[in-house]
Amino acid sequence: LLSTDVLLRPAWLRVAQPTDSACGVSLPALSSTAAAGLRELYVRSFSCSPPVLCIEAVRSFSQLHTLSIRNITVSGLGPLEGCVQLRRLDIPGSAQLVSLEGIQACTQLEYLDMNLCSGVLSLKPLSACGHLLDVDISGCVSVISLEPLSACGQLKALNLEDCIKIRSVEPLLA
Repeated sequence: LLSTDVLLRPAWLRVAQPTDSACGVSLPALSSTAAAGLRELYVRSFSCSPPVLCIEAVRSFSQLHTLSIRNITVSGLGPLEGCVQLRRLDIPGSAQLVSLEGIQACTQLEYLDMNLCSGVLSLKPLSACGHLLDVDISGCVSVISLEPLSACGQLKALNLEDCIKIRSVEPLLA
């Protein structure tokens, strides 16, 4: 069994799932009332080999402001389409994540930490996130262009460390 902690403010919920399921780990089912009012969700794994997490359940978390998933690989961001109030997203180390599709619905997003998401090829969905202030894409070795971030006029901080395929920051200077 794999041990994963899920913090649903104000209490911790410990979830144990078999590692051989299709997704590895799923978020616990919540009543529609609890899901609707949830504002912060923190998920951590203390496993040596990070599991893959299906975040399908967040589709119903319409008031979610913070989603922090650490030491777990996120299988896809499509369910974020229901998180229109999301302001902070932390998904560092999701090496198997290849697309940011779904994040474009998070138009209120201000902080994004996706360091070491080495499978992500394009930042294009971020062009809809015009409120971004702080973005960490360090270690995103497959990202080629920063052009989608040119739509983020409020951007104050951008970490590009080890983004070896990015050759120019010129799109941000226009």
